[in-house]
Amino acid sequence: MAIKSKYVNVKTLSETHLELEWNNADNKKYNYTLKKGNEPEVDITGSDHGTNVTHNVSSLLPGTEYSFTLFTVFEGVRSPGYTFSAANVATRSETHLELEWTKVNNDNNYNYVLRDSNGAETSITGSDAGTTVNVANRSETHLELEWTKVNNYNYILKDSSGAETSIPGSDAGTTVKHTLSSLSAGTKYSFTLFTVFEEVSSTGHNFSAVTVPPDVTQVNVVNRSETHLELEWTKVNNYNYILKDSSGEETSIPGSDAGTTVKHTLSPLSAGTKYSFTLFTVFEGVRSTGHNFSAVTAPSNVRLVNVVNHSETDLELEWNKVNNNRNYNYILRDSNGAETSITGSDAGTTVKHTVSSLSAGTKYSFTLFTVFEGVRSTGHNFSAVTVPPDVTQVNVVNRSETHLELEWTKVNNYNYILKDSSGAETSIPGSDAGTTVKHTLSPLSAGTKYSFTLFTVFEGVRSTGHNFSAVTAPSNVRLVNVVNHSETDLELEWNKVNNNRNYNYILRDSNGAETSITGSDAGTTVNVVNRSETHLELEWTKVNNYNYILKDSSGAETSIPGSDAGTTLPLMFVW
Repeated sequence: MAIKSKYVNVKTLSETHLELEWNNADNKKYNYTLKKGNEPEVDITGSDHGTNVTHNVSSLLPGTEYSFTLFTVFEGVRSPGYTFSAANVATRSETHLELEWTKVNNDNNYNYVLRDSNGAETSITGSDAGTTVNVANRSETHLELEWTKVNNYNYILKDSSGAETSIPGSDAGTTVKHTLSSLSAGTKYSFTLFTVFEEVSSTGHNFSAVTVPPDVTQVNVVNRSETHLELEWTKVNNYNYILKDSSGEETSIPGSDAGTTVKHTLSPLSAGTKYSFTLFTVFEGVRSTGHNFSAVTAPSNVRLVNVVNHSETDLELEWNKVNNNRNYNYILRDSNGAETSITGSDAGTTVKHTVSSLSAGTKYSFTLFTVFEGVRSTGHNFSAVTVPPDVTQVNVVNRSETHLELEWTKVNNYNYILKDSSGAETSIPGSDAGTTVKHTLSPLSAGTKYSFTLFTVFEGVRSTGHNFSAVTAPSNVRLVNVVNHSETDLELEWNKVNNNRNYNYILRDSNGAETSITGSDAGTTVNVVNRSETHLELEWTKVNNYNYILKDSSGAETSIPGSDAGTTLPLMFVW
């Protein structure tokens, strides 16, 4: 009786043996003979087994297909025989075993010694690459695997879920490539790669491969100064990170700290500078494609702002450009929070800006920010004062021959400076009680017209100045003589005060009636410039080209025109 094929199975496999199993025909009455190729036959006693007969075939070559014929034997008579074939497990190649282990502490400086059962030792360098399955290319969603072919065998790739993929090894070339897609980013996958020969699989090579982790989506600057940048981003699955700057320098940043964000500070940096970076997410030594971003340090402040011109309503400000950099702009913020953008790109080393529609005599507070790439400096604080308004009128409330008492209405309790025609200045406080300011000037000269400029002063800034003049009281006539009188007339005479023809006179009688008398007429200025027994030559200073009449003691009159050339008029009397 021949054994049918369905009763011969390969129960277990290894690289050097096959374990065959079949049903014991007619319940142990038969024996068996197994023939393998041209090798000697092997007799197998069926009574030694139960309902199933097992037989080990050893000393085989790995990855080889063998042909067998199994004969049923009864009383020395054989069946026609059942012929079948079976293959043992394929190894990494026909002549070697490839071992794999994790490097101790992942340290490439460690080496290893492999000792077999016979005591033979082999030195192994730890700096060599590890497995024969390489990741030739990877992304967030795929892995391209590559390994060296083993005798054009086929392969089965089994993942950790147990799903298997058949991979042909018959393509041209010495390597096999296989791409896994639709994977998750930043994930470590475990695989077993089986070599397959005649539908028989090897024990399998275990390895793992990692997809590219996802990039950080955004990096924020949460704090900055002129010399540092504090960066922050949301964690990506507690991965680690590498920050690469534009010079190629890299910094490793752990992502294992508590919290959902990662913070990292860069210093020391240069003020007002734009830096470029690439931030890589790192998982199992594999980097993401990299998130590119830039960040700007705070620019330096303006050091000094000058008021180069001001009025009651305007302030013209000027400052030096920061680092003479025309790429920096400026923002001027007033005390109400209103902001004005000012370009710094104009030619020159300074920036000028006029603030208008202001109130007179007011102190304004400002903050001037330097701006680069939308980033502001900490701000330079300063104040500036508009020109205060002038006094509208100055009154002389009291005067004498030697003093003037001035008075004016206060302007917002400002202080004042009084400047005379010689340039001498006097400071006058305006903080006293009341609504007016009084100031006395002395000692002065009698009958003198003085010119002044009164400045209102606020925070050291002067008004444009109010110009006015004031006159001291003239001296009195010392003596009045009656030079002629009648029953109805009195002819009075006096010397001009200080011989000043600019002084006029008022004569008031006992009834209060007043008569104005000009002092510009000729008088004491008539001089005898030449004389003899027969003539007199007189001379006096003209007054406004007036005409004159000279009357002598006899009553005779002589008309004298004042339009003649010169500033003096000569007259000669002859008798």
